[in-house]
Amino acid sequence: MTDMTENEKRRRQAIVHPLAGADFLNYSRRYFANRPYNRPPRISRGLTTFAACARSPFSFYEWLRWELPNRKHNVPDNPIFIVGHWRSGTTHLHNLISQDPQFAWLSLGQTVMPGNMLGPVTKLAYRLLRRKLPKKRSFDNVRIGVDAPQEEEIALGNMGPLSYFNCYYYPQKFEEHFRRSVLFENTSEREQVIFSNAYMRLASKLNFFHGGQQLLFKNPASTARLLLLKELFPGAKFIHIVRNPYQVFSSSLRRLSPMLNAFAWQTYDHLDQEAIVINCYQHLMKQYLKQAPQIPKGDLVETSYEAIVAAPHEELNRVFEALQLSDYEASREHISRYLESLGEYHGNKHSLTNQQVKRIDTEWGFAIDHWNYTR
Repeated sequence: MTDMTENEKRRRQAIVHPLAGADFLNYSRRYFANRPYNRPPRISRGLTTFAACARSPFSFYEWLRWELPNRKHNVPDNPIFIVGHWRSGTTHLHNLISQDPQFAWLSLGQTVMPGNMLGPVTKLAYRLLRRKLPKKRSFDNVRIGVDAPQEEEIALGNMGPLSYFNCYYYPQKFEEHFRRSVLFENTSEREQVIFSNAYMRLASKLNFFHGGQQLLFKNPASTARLLLLKELFPGAKFIHIVRNPYQVFSSSLRRLSPMLNAFAWQTYDHLDQEAIVINCYQHLMKQYLKQAPQIPKGDLVETSYEAIVAAPHEELNRVFEALQLSDYEASREHISRYLESLGEYHGNKHSLTNQQVKRIDTEWGFAIDHWNYTR
């Protein structure tokens, strides 16, 4: 990839940073724990701090008015979690299944502001987000919107200290944040309890918001958290999606710079981005392969991006049957309309050097062989 000019970098930095929707106490602790900061401009960080502070009374009112009386009675037992490494098709699969009206899901607006789903500030904040958000993601042209389905990892980071997005916010310690937030290495018992409580709180609040509909989550970072999620939600079911590792590598490498440009509060020129992609995939997929056999039969099904693209209805029908969900035929019409709305979508083309191919063969060979991809 060619280097971007400073003007291009400024344009691609997030105008509304996700931390603007964080719980203020949590935001304050993380702000001081991860200093120093040298990007973006101070005014941007200042506006984020102001937004987090200004929302506090509304968040407290929402907690007191809705969360406190209802959270113990609204923790869902049977959410569905879509997991899989980043760039493996989790977003596409999430968008497809979320068309089924039997499922409820977290929107982008809700994951950015998990403390403001129900109160009066929500409509005003969403109006601002609609004006500032781009219509498509810069790295793959997938449509985004305030009311569109979104993963919960940003919300978890705005409710507690651990989140994969810490890697992007504070990239000076990218690998340390990955190991702590995704693999739970070198984390205290208190931090893990806060993380678990945040997950249950988010699910409870979303369950209340949607009136008890079955929840559909999507989160690549949770690929390494199967056992934790099964403990928190005993009736949970999982859909794991894989994709050709060579394409995952190229797409992940392409995604990394735009994400850092958008969210980083620290410079990241020192990062070996290729090594990050290689190592994160290894850690995540090995953790999945270790935990997956411990999930009861009938609660986990595997699919692939290639199968979903080639025959979406046939593959989704198989997934529904494997997890004993409702009859897929009732969902087919809704999903068909969504597929038609995509039109002629063209994904990015991927190219690799011989050296990269050899490295993938060597360090990701376990995954290539396990899921029967051709070397």
